[in-house]
Amino acid sequence: MLTDPRTPARRTAPSGPVVLALFLFSGMSGLIYEVVWSRLFSTVLGTTVYAVATVLAVFMGGLALGSWVFGRVADRPGANGLRIYGWLELVIGAFALALPLLMRLSNHVYQLVWPLVSESFALLMFVRVGLAVLVLIVPATMMGGTLPVLSRYLVRSTETGGREIGLLYAANTLGAVGGVLLTGFFLLERLGIARTLATGAGVSTAVGLVAIVWARRLQAGDGADSPAAEPTPAAAPRRATGAAQVALWVFALSGVAALALEVLWTRSLAYFVSVDTWAFSSMLAAFLLGIGGGGFAVAPLVPGLRRPLATLGLLQSLIGLSAAASVPLFRLLNELWLSARAATEVSSVYGHMFQKLACSTAIMLVPTLLMGASFPVVSRIYVGARGAVGQGLGTLYALNTVGAILGSLLAGFVLIPLLGIQRGI
Repeated sequence: MLTDPRTPARRTAPSGPVVLALFLFSGMSGLIYEVVWSRLFSTVLGTTVYAVATVLAVFMGGLALGSWVFGRVADRPGANGLRIYGWLELVIGAFALALPLLMRLSNHVYQLVWPLVSESFALLMFVRVGLAVLVLIVPATMMGGTLPVLSRYLVRSTETGGREIGLLYAANTLGAVGGVLLTGFFLLERLGIARTLATGAGVSTAVGLVAIVWARRLQAGDGADSPAAEPTPAAAPRRATGAAQVALWVFALSGVAALALEVLWTRSLAYFVSVDTWAFSSMLAAFLLGIGGGGFAVAPLVPGLRRPLATLGLLQSLIGLSAAASVPLFRLLNELWLSARAATEVSSVYGHMFQKLACSTAIMLVPTLLMGASFPVVSRIYVGARGAVGQGLGTLYALNTVGAILGSLLAGFVLIPLLGIQRGI
């Protein structure tokens, strides 16, 4: 069984920093893939808008599915989360290397069926999206499984689990910031799509091999007090009631709000930050930077919270207030931007990059820090109530991700057309 929450937690295993480092590089490779997939599928899906929307939906749908499925796998008796994680990364790397071949096959299939569906826009989009799902759903699902299996490996007590889960999530998110910036500002321009994809595959493969070797080393007795060397059977999951159910649905709805805000902020920033690959990379990096930073700041404090549900409510309320404050901030930022452009002439690549990143961070930093801070808090509430780490976290992350998909669709198809950007925010 997992350690009883009323007993003192064992000290952090020496493998903890290694696992955090591995998961940071997982986040980096994951965002490399997402950016490259969007570029590749623009050739199949016809327009960049369709490509980005489809890749995002498949990517996040796979994350939700993988979190749900592998959260349950991680809780099986004798399961070694670090070893499972290593194999997941190897599968991700293999699919990344095979992606050019899979894309050629999908293009061939598309050419064969095109005469049958070309007169119907709905059928044409169904075929295009279906091909994207067939190509991407496996690696995206593997990615979704990495957080619950690593969390099951690290967490020794459901009382302190929010700390380990929060640190893992923050490390992965900050790695994603590096992946966005590297891909948007350097890799695609210098290496091209194929070698950028190979770079991501190399990172995933290296991470997977290190994880498997490390797990074997610990089980062989080199790390006697590590989780892998002394596996504990999963606790029987309990039915979450009361506060835990409230926290679960609050977090699902927060996923809706978070992705809707990301879309709305991105559209707003596009009005005065010239729209290009650098701009969108900067916006996404700023969003992820806040989430990762908030998770790292709050995760160590989670075990000492006396009223975690009230803390979660406060954080969500502050997200709403800070998001509302971004509307007048846009006007001020636009004036400052125009004044700075008139007073100074930035000619270097890094100067333009810094300007775009600074504008995006000014708008998004406070609310995204609060979003990141919410994850370890809600993990402590819900995972602690469920008892079983893998299943609890898998359910939590899956519902939040489904909410994020709905939030993206809500912003693009409902809020912006009906309310406009400012009232949408």
